[in-house]
Amino acid sequence: MDINRILEELRLEREAIDEVILLLERVEAGRIKRRGRPPRWLQEARNAAADSNGEPWRESKRAISEESRLRMAEAQRRRRERERNEAQKHEAPIQPE
Repeated sequence: MDINRILEELRLEREAIDEVILLLERVEAGRIKRRGRPPRWLQEARNAAADSNGEPWRESKRAISEESRLRMAEAQRRRRERERNEAQKHEAPIQPE
């Protein structure tokens, strides 16, 4: 019996078990509802699992009405204009030499 060979096989088995544990932890973490962008590994797994018509999996997007888009765009323009005006107020005037 070669003890070194047995140790090497046990180490390989331990690595395989560690990989399975990590995979199961990731799967369980994917089931928990969390905020923000999903981790890359989860996104790639979802895209790899295409549905029956061959399209990648996607979360449904909320529909925003045209009126709401226009209101949001106008509000963003006002915010940017206000920021530009505030930045100009804080700039030091250029002194002629």
